[in-house]
Amino acid sequence: MDTLIVRQFEPDDNFLHLIDTTLFTNDPKVAFYYTSHDTTIVVLNILSGEEKYIIPNYDWQIYIPAKNKTILISKIVLLTQLKTSKIISQ
Repeated sequence: MDTLIVRQFEPDDNFLHLIDTTLFTNDPKVAFYYTSHDTTIVVLNILSGEEKYIIPNYDWQIYIPAKNKTILISKIVLLTQLKTSKIISQ
C-alpha cells in the first residue's frame, strides 16, 4: 500500500457534497504511514501550517487504491459521549 485518499464531506448528505481531499503517500516529504497487521498509522508533515484530522461533524471517505477499497465514516462522536462512530465498508 503506497497511497491513501481521504475525502471530507458535508455531514448527513449521503456523501454528495465534497469539502476537501487529502492525499497520503509514502513520500516522507509530504506524509508517511506504516502498517502493522490490521492497523495503519498515518503521520503528517505539516507543510501548509494547518493540521488536518478526521473529526466529528463531517462525513469521511477513505479510499485505498492498492486494495480498491472504500471505507465510509459518519456519525463520529467523541469518546466522552460514550458512543462509537458508525463505520460502513464498501
